[in-house]
Amino acid sequence: MKESRALKILSYIILPIALGIIIIAILYGNFSEVYEDKVDNQYFKSDKFVSRYMSGVNLNIKSLIYNQNDASVYGDMRIYYQDNNAYWEDKIKDNYYVIIYKPTNKVLTNVGYPANSSVEEMKKYIQNIEGKKVKIIDGELESDSDILRNKWIDYKNSFKGEYYVQVQNGSLSYIEKSAREQYMLDEMSKRLNEALDNINSKLKTAEPIEEESTESEVTINSLVEYSINDFDIYMTYKEEFELDDSNELIVMFLKIIKTYENALFITVPICGLIVMLCGIYLIISIGYKKGNKNVELNDIDKIPLEIILAVVFIALFVAVAFIVEVPMTKKVYISGIVTFYFVAYVLLAVVVTTIIKRIKAKVFMKSTLCYRLYKIIEKCCEKVKTVFETLTEQMSETLKLGLFGISYIAIMINFLIFFATEDNIELGIFIDIILTLALFYAVVKRINGFKRIEEQLKKIYEGDTEGRLSKEDFSKEFEKTIDYINDISNGFERAVEEGVKSERLKTELITNVSHDIKTPLTSIINYVDLIKRENIENEKVKEYVEILENKSHRLKRLTEDLVEASKASSGNVKLNLEKLNLGELINQTTGEFEDRFKARNLNVIVNLPKEDIFINADSRYMYRVIENLFGNISKYALESSRVYIDINKNYGTAKVEIKNISDSKLNISADELMQRFVRGDKSRTTEGSGLGLSISKSLTELQGGKFNIYIDGDLFKVNLEFECM
Repeated sequence: MKESRALKILSYIILPIALGIIIIAILYGNFSEVYEDKVDNQYFKSDKFVSRYMSGVNLNIKSLIYNQNDASVYGDMRIYYQDNNAYWEDKIKDNYYVIIYKPTNKVLTNVGYPANSSVEEMKKYIQNIEGKKVKIIDGELESDSDILRNKWIDYKNSFKGEYYVQVQNGSLSYIEKSAREQYMLDEMSKRLNEALDNINSKLKTAEPIEEESTESEVTINSLVEYSINDFDIYMTYKEEFELDDSNELIVMFLKIIKTYENALFITVPICGLIVMLCGIYLIISIGYKKGNKNVELNDIDKIPLEIILAVVFIALFVAVAFIVEVPMTKKVYISGIVTFYFVAYVLLAVVVTTIIKRIKAKVFMKSTLCYRLYKIIEKCCEKVKTVFETLTEQMSETLKLGLFGISYIAIMINFLIFFATEDNIELGIFIDIILTLALFYAVVKRINGFKRIEEQLKKIYEGDTEGRLSKEDFSKEFEKTIDYINDISNGFERAVEEGVKSERLKTELITNVSHDIKTPLTSIINYVDLIKRENIENEKVKEYVEILENKSHRLKRLTEDLVEASKASSGNVKLNLEKLNLGELINQTTGEFEDRFKARNLNVIVNLPKEDIFINADSRYMYRVIENLFGNISKYALESSRVYIDINKNYGTAKVEIKNISDSKLNISADELMQRFVRGDKSRTTEGSGLGLSISKSLTELQGGKFNIYIDGDLFKVNLEFECM
C-alpha cells in the first residue's frame, strides 16, 4: 500500500487523543459508581446520608453500652476514646461526637485533643469547631441540618434496646439480651450433656450416683432497657469527606468530567470509530514508502525485540514509580499523568510499529534473541551430530542404535547424579524430561519418514509417478532410499510418457491409414457395382465379381471397426447421455437379429423383470455394444443351442448377463479375448475383425458401466453393469 506521509502523521496525532477520550470514559464509568456520593453535592441532603449517619450513631451507642475497656476517669465520668469515623460507612470530614450514657456515667468520644479534657471542654470544642451541629437531649434533636431534623421522628424509636448486667467471679460485664439468652441455652445444654455422660459412666461401673451441685457461678442482677432518652449526644461534621490524595484526585477528576458527561458519551462511539480506522490504516501502511513495494526496516527494527521490550518496560516502570513516590501538588500530579500517558503511547507505538514491520518483512522470529540463541544451539547440535555421524559412519544401524541408547542412558544418569549432589534433583529430572521429549520427537520423525516412504511407494504402485520426496524432510540415513525412490518414479514416469506417446501414435496411424484406405476402397466398391450392372455372360467373371464385392465390403467393415475402436479406446467419442429403457433396447436388438439367430437354429431366451429398468446412457453407442455382442453370438455360438439373456436390478445396479455355448473350443483367456484383433476362431475362417469385444468394452466404460467376460470351458458369458436411474 502506498504511504501518504501527511495522513500517517495525522493518524499518529489523532489516535492518542481519541484513545485517551475512550480511556477517560471507561475510567469515569468505573469510578462514578464507587465515588458517586462524594461527587454528588446533594448527598448530605439525601435520605441515604441520614440513614448512614443514624446507623453510625446507633452503633456508637451500642459500643458505649457494652464497652468494658480501660477508661479515663474524670470526676464521676468514665471516658472511652475511639478513632474518628469508627462506625461510619462514609468517612465524613471533622466528624466529632460526645455520647453520654447517663445511667452509668459512661462517655464515648473521638475528641482526643487536648488530652485529659473534661466532658464540658469536649462539648465546647464541638460547639466551636466549624461545621454542622447536631444535639440530642432527652430524645429531642437540634441541628443545623434540615434533613436530619425532618427525618428524626423516623429514626427516634430505633435507638432502644435491652441488655443484661452480669456479675461473674466479682467481675461486672454487660451482655446484649439476645447474646445472653443464647449463652444460657448453650450453658444449659452443656451441663445437661455433662450430667448424662456422668450418669452413663456411673451405670457402666455400677457406682452410686451422687447428686451434683447446680449452683451457678454467674449471677444475673437485672435486665436493663435503654432508649434515646438515656443519652446526651453532641456532634458536629462538615459536609465533606475525608479523602487521601489519590481519592481526592479521583473525585476532582469525576467532578470535572461530570460537567461534560453527556458530550463525553456521545463522543466515545465517534472516537471508537476513529481509533479503529486509524489503527487499520496504520497497520496496513506501516513499513511501506512511496515508490517501494518492499518493507523497509530502520535501525530500531534491527535491535533484538527483547531488548526493546525490556527498555520500554523499565522506562514505564520508572515513570510510574516517579509519579507514585514523588510528592506533588494536584496540578503537577495531573500534568505528570498526562505526560506519562503520551510517553507511554509513544513507547508502545514504537513497539507495535516495529513488531508489525518485522511481521510484514517476515523477520519477526529472526529478530529475537531467543531465535539467535536457538540457532547457536542448533549449530552446536549439528556439529555434535556431524562428529557422531563421522565416527559411526562405518558402523551398522543396529550398532549405531545400541551406542545411541547407551549414550542417552549415561547422559540422563549423569544429570540426575550431578543435580542430586547439588540438592537440585528437580532440575535434573526436568532436563531428563526435555531430553526424553527430544528423543521421542526424533523417533516419531523417523517413523513418519518410513510412513511417507511407504505412501510414496503405494502411489507409484497405483500409477501416480508425479510426486517426489525431498531429502530436507528426512534424516540423513534416508538419503540413499530417497534417491532410489525418486529415480524409480522418474523411470516409471518416462515409461508412462513413452507408452502414452506410443499409444497416441498408434491411434493416429490407424486413423490416418484407415482414412487413406477408405478412399480407394470406396472406388473399388463403386466400380464393382458398375460391373455388376453390365450384361456379363461369362459365369466365371460373375463369380469373380461376387467374391470381389464380398471382400471389399468386409474390408470396409474392418476399416470402420478399426476407426471406431481407435476412437473408443482414446475416449474421442462425444456422448449424448439420456434416460434409456434397457429392456426395450434388448428386445429391439433381439428382433433385428431374429433372422440371423434362426439361420443358425439358435433358441434365444430373454428374461426381463416386470418393472422397467432405466439407465443413463447414449442410445446409439449402447445399441452398438449390444449389436457387437449379438453379432458374436450369431457367428460363434454352437448351432441348435440356447442363448440366455437375463436382465435384473440389484441394489440400484442394472445387470445384463448374456450366455451361450461356443461352436469351437475356447483355448484362450478372457483378458486375451478382449484385446484387439483377437478372435475366438483360431482358424479365422469366419467373418469378423476381432475388434467387436474391444469396442464394446471401451464404449461401456465410457458410459460409466462395467464390462466383464467369463469363460468356463465352452461357456461364454458377458456381464454388463450400469447404475440405475
